[in-house]
Amino acid sequence: MKGDKMKINKADFLEALSKVRPAVSEKALIEQTDHFVLDKEYIRTYDGEIAISYPFKTGLCLAVKANVFFQLISKIEGEEFELDSKEGSIVISAGRLKAVVVAAEDVKCPVILIKSRRWTLLPKNFSDAIRFCSFSV
Repeated sequence: MKGDKMKINKADFLEALSKVRPAVSEKALIEQTDHFVLDKEYIRTYDGEIAISYPFKTGLCLAVKANVFFQLISKIEGEEFELDSKEGSIVISAGRLKAVVVAAEDVKCPVILIKSRRWTLLPKNFSDAIRFCSFSV
C-alpha cells in the first residue's frame, strides 16, 4: 500500500509511541503483540491482555516491530521527519537520513466506530470491588 508522505513532529510522535508502549509484549506469543500498529489516525498496541489506542495521524496502515522502530525514531536528529509506505515497508526520511523498516504482513486497518460519545465515570472503589470478586471468575 502506497501512502502519502507525511511530515511528523519527532517529539509528538515519540510521546504518542510512549503512551501505547505499555501494551507491547516482550515475548510476542500472539501475532503482532510486539508491534506498533499505525492505523491511519491512531497508533495501537495489544499484548494479549491490554489494548491501547492513541490518536496520532500518520495516514499509514501497517505494523512495525515496536522496539526497533522506537529506537530508530529516538535517534533521528532534528525536530521533524517524513513517513511514507512503500512495498510493505515504512520509509523514514530526515535530512540526509533515509531508513526503511520492514512492516508486518497482512495488517488490516478496520474502521472502528464508537457510536456513543457519552462515558460513565466509574466509582472510586471500582478497582477494589473488581479485585474482591476476581477469585470467582
